[in-house]
Amino acid sequence: MRLLTWAGMSLFLLVILASRSHALDRGRKGYIGSFEAASPMSLATDGKSRLFIASMWGRVTVTDLDGKELSSFGGPGSALEGKLLEPSGMYYFDDRLYIADSWYGHVIVLTPEGKLVQVYGMRGRGAKQFTAPKGIFVHNGLMFVADTGNARVQVLGPNGVFLREFGTNGESPEKLREPESLVVLGKGSAYVIDVADKWLKIYDIQGDYIDKVSRMRVPVDIALAGGGYLVSDIREGVIQLFNLKNVGIGSLGPWGPKAKPFRSISGVATAGDMVYASDYDGNEIKVFRVPGLEKRSMEEEKTLIPWVAYMDEISVPGTTIDKLEKAPDGQIFALDGSKGRIFRLDAVSGAEGAGPESCFASSFTFGPEGNIYCLDLKSGKIIISEIDGVVSRELDIARVHSDESGGRTHADIGVSSQGEIFVSDSQRGQIDVYEPSGEYRGALGQGGTNFYIKEPVAIRVSGNIVYVTDAGSRTVFIYSTKGRLIRELWDIVNVKQPAAIAISTDYIYILDAEGPDVKIFSKKGMHVMSFGSKGSAMGEFSEPASIELDAEGNVIVSDPGNERIQRFSVTIEQEYEDDMWEEKSLRQHNINKNSGQEN
Repeated sequence: MRLLTWAGMSLFLLVILASRSHALDRGRKGYIGSFEAASPMSLATDGKSRLFIASMWGRVTVTDLDGKELSSFGGPGSALEGKLLEPSGMYYFDDRLYIADSWYGHVIVLTPEGKLVQVYGMRGRGAKQFTAPKGIFVHNGLMFVADTGNARVQVLGPNGVFLREFGTNGESPEKLREPESLVVLGKGSAYVIDVADKWLKIYDIQGDYIDKVSRMRVPVDIALAGGGYLVSDIREGVIQLFNLKNVGIGSLGPWGPKAKPFRSISGVATAGDMVYASDYDGNEIKVFRVPGLEKRSMEEEKTLIPWVAYMDEISVPGTTIDKLEKAPDGQIFALDGSKGRIFRLDAVSGAEGAGPESCFASSFTFGPEGNIYCLDLKSGKIIISEIDGVVSRELDIARVHSDESGGRTHADIGVSSQGEIFVSDSQRGQIDVYEPSGEYRGALGQGGTNFYIKEPVAIRVSGNIVYVTDAGSRTVFIYSTKGRLIRELWDIVNVKQPAAIAISTDYIYILDAEGPDVKIFSKKGMHVMSFGSKGSAMGEFSEPASIELDAEGNVIVSDPGNERIQRFSVTIEQEYEDDMWEEKSLRQHNINKNSGQEN
């Protein structure tokens, strides 16, 4: 009862104080005045006409740039109760207000009028889970969250898809101990205030540590400003100005005959040549004017940060979608492994039957003419049919192996543009190769050494290139269709259980079932980005099984655990040089037709 009484009193005090405004002397430079606000925690501006002031108990007051109250929302007993209580970090982007709530451990997105748009995350220590997050910055739709209690920064896509984390807890200089606030510059560098170390640490677009800025007394907040950035220092009671070379060029403080020093400086924000700083214990907002200072328009800058956005999904209850495959005309087909049936996916009806009814499919693919090659689990044959199911021929492949229980060990199938057939044998650690006629040619990857395939789980054939995903060695082997080993992508970064693979012109997409997430690499093996996390919300996976790209290059992931198929838009604007096809990188492996071994 005492807590409720205090909450009500705080709300009443907030309304009274926020309504009182002191005239600002805009004709002056430096400190030009202040206006009152009850226990202001974090600040944000729309860069034009509005200032957002977040206070304890989740109250957000909106004022004009002179401090006159325009509206307010949130607080105890409001429509946002249970969603916004301790707004420690706030940022305005694209007509939305993004708030990191330390109490509830999530990110809440509101309209400028306070209408709830979305909530991302929950308390915890996993991906897209937060412990006392205190800072947030939005860069071209990407959310960078200072996950203070977990000593890291998490990066989420425009609608909450988990992309990555960096700076995870540690004592070394590149690690974060208590990240509290951050900004991202136009080219993707993240500047993170680590309160525990009293450093401003800089990371690149992938989250790799670059450098640190001069140690400060106790830095607490950071904001972008024209030609540089501002850092509030609670111990010094000033705002320090830095240029883009990370050199200090001056400081701002409430100096003058009528000015009161900061009692507890916290948030800082800019609008044009105006700088606003919240004084939590002083119950006011101090205002400064710096002629020529203009907030950088991050929305107009070209970002180099790869990002992912959830698009939509198809619900497929009662199915186990083990494989997705794109037909030559761009349509997406799926295999329900529990029933051995192939379906055409449709955004309206969900699924429509396709392929030969006589085939209990363990896998399938498309040939160069657009017909379906179905690997029959029961007979071991390859049944070739039109999409409508009319069988044109069957290939009784000679080297069909069975495990001790009599089950087939062939896991996947691919067909080249010339009609050559590649079938993986996960038990024997090889890829059986057949001529278009069905005649056995030999095997790729037999041997079991570090240079050979151990447990192939997925095949993709793109033109005359064969990509083999080997779960046994966590390697992607890249062959020409004639048996030449082009490259091995060894021990792929952080891939724990590779389950499926998709190929675009420039990138390799690997589905990690244990992550669970999607990891994207250049064709040289450079890790470009990852996305996804465990769960059932948008952009989350339970038991992902397959991955494919649609005709527009969007990523499609089947998730039998959640009985759905999700689609994502992926943007990768940074270019990665690739010498993959240079002759010096090739190594010839001659296939021995009789033994199936490579020499």
